[in-house]
Amino acid sequence: MKKIAYKFAAAILSLTLIAAIALGILANALTAITESSRQVMNTEVGRIGLLHGIYGDYLGMYMKLYSHVNVNLVRTMDKMADEFMVQREEVWADMEEYEAGISSSEVQGAFDILEAGLKEFDGYADKVIDYSRKGNKDMANTIISSNISKLNSSIAENIELLLNYSAQDLEAGKALLAEKEEQSYMIIKAAIALLLAAAVLVMIISIRV
Repeated sequence: MKKIAYKFAAAILSLTLIAAIALGILANALTAITESSRQVMNTEVGRIGLLHGIYGDYLGMYMKLYSHVNVNLVRTMDKMADEFMVQREEVWADMEEYEAGISSSEVQGAFDILEAGLKEFDGYADKVIDYSRKGNKDMANTIISSNISKLNSSIAENIELLLNYSAQDLEAGKALLAEKEEQSYMIIKAAIALLLAAAVLVMIISIRV
């Protein structure tokens, strides 16, 4: 009787061990998928959000320059200039954060052009605000129409280019997730096969006993 009990105990222990191994493999696969999904979402979706934020703040600054030139009350002009500076800080903070995640030469090239355009915009904007504040509205309008307007298309094009790169990376990330998902299905099938084999083993041992 003791031998039979030992055999049953050994069979059950084997089944439990195989089940634990199979579940561990399955848990690792699911964890990998979850982590990959979180990384893709946090990285590319976050970068797309940064680009939209940069362009939105740029358009806001552009409109504030027009508003600054079209008002004469000093207090109102000062308020607009302060708001402009706040948005400028937000733009460069987002630019710095975006650049920290660049991993390809193509993206870096487009980013460098965008950065140069925004720096040029900043230089012209300071002149516009200064001329407008001093009452030289004609000169301020001339700078906007002759210089800043030409930067709009370049900045918009490079923002769009960077968005396209992020969209491509997002699709590549989705493809990687799909591949990992397929691998997890294979692992699940292997785990089920192991459990079935263990169950058959226990059955054979039981019949022989």
